[in-house]
Amino acid sequence: MLPQRLLNLPINHRTVLVTMEMVRANLGVDAESVQAKVDAGEIRWIWNVATGERISELRFWAKELIAPEFCAGLNLEQVINQLLGEVRLIWRGVEIEHLLLVSRPTVKKLCDEGALAGEIVGGTFHFRRAAVVNFLRARLTTHFSLAPGSSSGQPISVTRNKSRRSELPAPKNILRKKLTLP
Repeated sequence: MLPQRLLNLPINHRTVLVTMEMVRANLGVDAESVQAKVDAGEIRWIWNVATGERISELRFWAKELIAPEFCAGLNLEQVINQLLGEVRLIWRGVEIEHLLLVSRPTVKKLCDEGALAGEIVGGTFHFRRAAVVNFLRARLTTHFSLAPGSSSGQPISVTRNKSRRSELPAPKNILRKKLTLP
């Protein structure tokens, strides 16, 4: 059997979130090893974009895989500004599909569920920045908080966002547990 070799697989500069499969391919590990990195705080910024009662559909911040030292001390607002840029006010549906790596029907389901507020203009979904920011805040699965005044990047506690998806599994079970909604 031939040994594996590293592939030069660049990520498009517009791709800001990636799937579990991409994380596994990037790190060359299995899902449990990715989960161990999440539990250890090595991978901090993860969003669940699942609809309805689907099993978790996790999206990882690509920049955290490429430049973890850059991302180490960032807070949620800084990460969101990195994801969305600081200037754009309107996002088209196809751009949200690309941002979240989801299909058009999934974007519609997210709207129908009230998870993502948008409007249809000329047959196309349009989303205001505030709606996308609210979605990202609500769907953040796990991240680490720093002590006030600390810039060391060392996690002191795990905080979980408690939105209407209060049944999100604890970080240790994030890859295995099925979500249920009230």
